[in-house]
Amino acid sequence: MKQFQIQSDGSLKLIFIDIPTPKENELLIKVSSIGINRADILQREGLYPAPNGDNVPGLEVAGIIEGTNRKVCALLESGGYSEYVCAKKSQVIFLEEDFDVIQAAALPEALTTVWMALFDCGKIKANKNILIHGGSSGIGSFAIQAAATLGCKVFTTASNKSKFDFCRKLGADFCLNYTDNNFSAFIKENGGADIVIDILGGKYLQENIKSLNKYGKLISLAVMDGSEAKINMGAVLMKNLNIIGTTLRSKSENIKETYIQNVKDVLIPLIYLKKITPIIDGIYKFEEVEIAHNKIKNRTHKGKIILKL
Repeated sequence: MKQFQIQSDGSLKLIFIDIPTPKENELLIKVSSIGINRADILQREGLYPAPNGDNVPGLEVAGIIEGTNRKVCALLESGGYSEYVCAKKSQVIFLEEDFDVIQAAALPEALTTVWMALFDCGKIKANKNILIHGGSSGIGSFAIQAAATLGCKVFTTASNKSKFDFCRKLGADFCLNYTDNNFSAFIKENGGADIVIDILGGKYLQENIKSLNKYGKLISLAVMDGSEAKINMGAVLMKNLNIIGTTLRSKSENIKETYIQNVKDVLIPLIYLKKITPIIDGIYKFEEVEIAHNKIKNRTHKGKIILKL
């Protein structure tokens, strides 16, 4: 089978290896499509290594259970850039027969991250105020829709008008440019935020704290603007804020199993009802992986990028 492996210089090399044999707790999936995540690029750069030391990127795939016609998508620790993968049974989502197996690769990582951030860490409830940074990203696009479905007031940030329009169509009430050094003023004037989903960190952290209401929660998923920041701890204390840093990849198998079950029970039905829709920016051939990665590096995409085998 074909597989892309990360080389010592960060490049990807296409190799041919034997089809893997699944363990007792795994299923062998013939991959139809692969969801690309920024984590794949960070792994190539040595900044987000797989827990098992794997040199094959790829956190989510969709395809067919080998030897059957059953469509599935699956969350992986790594190894998704392959024609076949072995996925833990507990992290496989079986799909309805008529569901598009190419689009399905957009679901596992993004939906599970949204569950982790909004529902597990954020304890989201109906009609709360939510600030979602990077609203046009794969995770952001799902998070906006999930929050809007609950009747929440959704603030989001993006970099240009085209992305603002995209986010509004998904259900965002207010769209702000994240480069505005005082976006918190607008948010406070419009009710403040009860939950902030942050991928920026750096200099934006203090603005997030200023945006939050009393007893608010700041959920940090990434630090695209830098891992160090100066904040006013007095505001954190006086407003009784919770600051939570979390990544999906670092979670235990048991926690991931719980998250996936909640995704199956709560979010996948909303997908079938079309209350939440996977937004696909582009579909590229397996061998066009560099083009797809550059799209994410340049931050020009809206929604998910997919590789098709």
